[in-house]
Amino acid sequence: LIVNCVNISFNALFIYGFKWGVAGAGLATLIARATAAVVIMIRLHDDHNKVYVKDILKSRPQWSVIKRILCVGIPTGLENGIFHIGKILVATQVAGFGTAAIAAKAVAGNLGGFQCIPGNGINLSVITVIGHCVGADRYDQARHYTRKLFGYAYGVLIVWNLIMGALYSPILSLYNLMPETEKMALMLIIIHGIATCTLWAPSFMMPNVLKGAGDVKYTMVISAGSMWVFRILLCMVFGKYTNWGIYGVWAAMMIDWVARGISFVGRYCTNKWYNKKAI
Repeated sequence: LIVNCVNISFNALFIYGFKWGVAGAGLATLIARATAAVVIMIRLHDDHNKVYVKDILKSRPQWSVIKRILCVGIPTGLENGIFHIGKILVATQVAGFGTAAIAAKAVAGNLGGFQCIPGNGINLSVITVIGHCVGADRYDQARHYTRKLFGYAYGVLIVWNLIMGALYSPILSLYNLMPETEKMALMLIIIHGIATCTLWAPSFMMPNVLKGAGDVKYTMVISAGSMWVFRILLCMVFGKYTNWGIYGVWAAMMIDWVARGISFVGRYCTNKWYNKKAI
């Protein structure tokens, strides 16, 4: 809340007050994130927390712990990096479909992020919960909480997207879009909402279950491979050989989600992500 308030305030000041345009928006974001860093560092030094930093300058690295962190962090970082590079390449494909498609994708992307918010909130807890269970060698509990968290995610995503569905028209009216662009954006949002309620959890929660158990290399390979083979390649195919336009980009994204979900759920069901003697 603090960071977003800072971001909004400085955006208004720099863009509307100082007329700095895009540079003002970038500077506002930088200030907001710097504020976040300061707040977090203050919180890290609060000795009322169970875990806190007493004197960061006197801290000594524990290489065994750092190695374990990097074994998870490096594959995850590579996965995220490859994923975002893929999104940039997809954006270049969309640029060829005209300004209406570009605007529709931008709006649908923003509202699509809102559609996933409840699931993302639950998803933040998945690695921690599953990691605790696996750390205690309780894979039965890991399975139990996986089912429970998936149930919560599906419940809140369906309810939230039904609520959003009733508000699509008034929300889109705030963007002052051309009729053609608004119609296109509405269709993209509806498709994304349906996919969020059905495909999102297996595609984006299940890899966090596997990561919580330390199965990070598999999730990296599948995420990167699915992005390049299905989303990027199919975007090019649909864009070049069909008349689907921006809808072809959305179709490629849905196929990517399906491929990810099948791969991750399949991995989960094979039990290759845990030590069988712990059952």
